[in-house]
Amino acid sequence: MTLTDLKAYLQKESGRAEPVISVDNDSVTASKECSELGSVYSVTVPLRDYTLWRSGELAQNAFPYLSADQREFLISGSTPAEFEAMFGDEEEEE
Repeated sequence: MTLTDLKAYLQKESGRAEPVISVDNDSVTASKECSELGSVYSVTVPLRDYTLWRSGELAQNAFPYLSADQREFLISGSTPAEFEAMFGDEEEEE
């Protein structure tokens, strides 16, 4: 199963929608209603950084000023509360 297939499966199973992407002058905003909290979660980044990321740059390199939660939202569309609900406090295995 590819990463794209996995994301599609998880979204179908969880009922989580993709963020809405909007472009305003020189920035890009990703927003969606959090399925856990019912509030809107948004992340705004400069257009040049978003373009760099979509062209293949790693998110942590394109957006070093964002938190890990904010980068995860851009990558997977999962808000921090949704991510917590899916994975809890699991620690990474070494």
